[in-house]
Amino acid sequence: AVVINGDTFFNVDIAELYTSHSRKDAKISLALKPMSDFDRYGSVILNENDRITAFREKQFCQSGLINGGIYLIDKTVFASKQLPIKFSFEKEILEARVAELPIYGNTQDTYFIDIGIPEDYRKANVDFQRFEDL
Repeated sequence: AVVINGDTFFNVDIAELYTSHSRKDAKISLALKPMSDFDRYGSVILNENDRITAFREKQFCQSGLINGGIYLIDKTVFASKQLPIKFSFEKEILEARVAELPIYGNTQDTYFIDIGIPEDYRKANVDFQRFEDL
């Protein structure tokens, strides 16, 4: 299943994400965005095989990878755990099960914007108008 956060836009190549997901036999794959000089997002730590080993809380980072809010998920991930009707996917699945589940990252350095704050929402409207004109 493909899951996409509703408050971000990340122009990822889904075919590339899927190829990586399949090749690594992942249960969950995340599209990751490289960022620099940020404190608004948590960061993701990868090992040498692109497996996610940790999620770091929001703090200043000179450079790192952030969760871009686009996921490929094997549906069995949800069948194997009793979850309440409402839950945080990031906290109760990704962070809680990072050591046991094969969760992988696929880094893509393409356009990304989080429209969760008013100034970035306005910026997205300007950017999208420019893209429409191309």
